Amino acid sequence: MSRAPHGAAPARRFVRLAGAVAALAVAVVPAWAGTAGDAGEVSFARALLRLEARRAGKVRVLHFGDSHTVSGPVGGLVGGALRAAFGDGGPGLGLPWTPPPYSVREGLRSGTTSGWRRVMPRYGDPPSEVGLWGCAVETDEAGQTAWIRGEAASVRVAYLRQPGGGAVQFLLDGAPIGEADLAAPAPEVGVFEWNAGGDAARRLEIRTTRRGRTRILGTTLERAEGGIVYSPVGILGARADLLLKSRDDVFGALMRLEAPDLVIVAFGANEAGDRPFDPRGYAALFDRALARIRAAAPQAEMLVVAPPDRAERAANGEWRSMATLDEIARIQESAARRRGAAFFDLRRAMGGEGQIVRWAERRRPLAQADHVHYTSEGYARLAQWIASEVFDLYGRARRAPALLAELRAEGDGSSDLLEAARRPFTPPPFRGAAPPPTVADREPPDGPTLAVGQVRAERLPNGKIVLRNN
Repeated sequence: MSRAPHGAAPARRFVRLAGAVAALAVAVVPAWAGTAGDAGEVSFARALLRLEARRAGKVRVLHFGDSHTVSGPVGGLVGGALRAAFGDGGPGLGLPWTPPPYSVREGLRSGTTSGWRRVMPRYGDPPSEVGLWGCAVETDEAGQTAWIRGEAASVRVAYLRQPGGGAVQFLLDGAPIGEADLAAPAPEVGVFEWNAGGDAARRLEIRTTRRGRTRILGTTLERAEGGIVYSPVGILGARADLLLKSRDDVFGALMRLEAPDLVIVAFGANEAGDRPFDPRGYAALFDRALARIRAAAPQAEMLVVAPPDRAERAANGEWRSMATLDEIARIQESAARRRGAAFFDLRRAMGGEGQIVRWAERRRPLAQADHVHYTSEGYARLAQWIASEVFDLYGRARRAPALLAELRAEGDGSSDLLEAARRPFTPPPFRGAAPPPTVADREPPDGPTLAVGQVRAERLPNGKIVLRNN
């Protein structure tokens, strides 16, 4: 169990899992029968109205995605745009490990000593006890430390208690704040929470004090001030089945802890390269992923973002957009409608088929030479479109008849929210934005195409492509 020194009493919770090792089937959720303006949409709009009118409370956003979300500036810019409009609620969900340079998040730093490893089920493995990233950090040794740093007033650690579990001590800014025994007869999610009072730059450490399996599923840092808590969640090469890597009960427990108001789901770029592509199999998988989110966070609004353009070399050596992208977008849009989610197509916003080739051939390229990833300026445009779609989603939802009727029925206690809902909403200017592409952008370059921006793609001898800092 967890305990705190010096008379302080941290909150702790255990969520017992159903079975030690058996993989659970994803819950079958009936097709969403709601309409625009009800359920998650109303809840999301109401939470943002409280921030807009009162600067009170938190609106939590989980943005699941692949390298487009976590390795470039997209996550930072989308989160920055939302925080600029509604305030900064803190860094949000993180994983205390040593990330590669291209996936370091703005406002959040983390690392571990050498005894930790990242645990991630391989493709084809059954779901297991991992975090929302489809992975976790783990060690069997005593005397190992994992840490994460960001501005916060409150911290939370989700960990796994299990047979043969170790023990840990929690420290905040070097001072012990609690302990936890990770041994249990059967796997269960343990939670340690601590509120330090005011906002400050905080360093949370998890230090192992006894040999045994120690697995950390995630950490959450939030500020005392009201605002947006935006958490980009993903790994390089991720696909939609990242949402199915964690056991159903573990995923549900972790989603309830985060209590998202908005869940953004942005996959498909990696699946586009599958040969052969199985549309029926992908449709079933993507629908299961959205059903799992809907079951775990029924109060949340969902936004499905179809992938941007991607190209491959044809037999004649020319770059051509992948034909599977249109099919992936259709599958995702159909699943979004079925599960009551909003839908936005990044490739369509770019201008459709062939745009990544044109973006790569600009005098100042917006896409990298691999025709998969984008430059910093290109990613800024993608981020601006995503943020604008979230603002548009809010703009529509705040005028929904169901929400307005609910606010009128509440009388004076919600009169300020009703007044705010009736006013036009104008988001602040987008930081790092570039103007939309023009005809001039599509002219061929004067010289050879260069990969520029925050990151570049590099092909390894084994054929794999990695991202590195410029």
